[in-house]
Amino acid sequence: MVVDPLPLDNRVAMFDKLGVPVVTIGRDVARAEGPWWVAADSAGSTAMVLDHLAEAGARSIAMLSVDIGWSWFADAQQTYREWTADKGTEPILVLARPDKLETSAVSAAAEILDHRHDAVYVPPQWLVPGLLLVAGAWGRRARRPAGLRRCRQPSGPHQRRRSQRSTPTPRGRRCRPSLGVAVVCC
Repeated sequence: MVVDPLPLDNRVAMFDKLGVPVVTIGRDVARAEGPWWVAADSAGSTAMVLDHLAEAGARSIAMLSVDIGWSWFADAQQTYREWTADKGTEPILVLARPDKLETSAVSAAAEILDHRHDAVYVPPQWLVPGLLLVAGAWGRRARRPAGLRRCRQPSGPHQRRRSQRSTPTPRGRRCRPSLGVAVVCC
């Protein structure tokens, strides 16, 4: 198994060369024919969050993500671009460096806060503290919109039990409260 393969990932190529079957967690976005892979529905989750933010009154939604070739980031970013084009709004997409350093998050957060927007969607949770730090330093309030949940589709008995105790969304999926998947800056 290969977790979060990069485009044309050398690990996948090595297994192919050895004739060893491989399954990736997330797909290699550069290999359309690719090996077997499993992934979350990042595109569907992104569209759901963007729709929720719009229904809550956001007219201009920015996205803070990471500049890396993992499929879940690529899918979320592509969905964001398509969603903004469909809504006739200008995309505000800022990509942080993938090093997970506080300076990367703070730098990307400062760049995104330079733009005018009603909400910021932040799928990689490790960027949220940097965004909140910069927003606070700039005197901007940040809050999670009421009712926002992170949805997980059940995939096993443990998740099924947990999701049955969770709160259903209007779309019928069962969800649990989430920390930092979206931040509204006023």
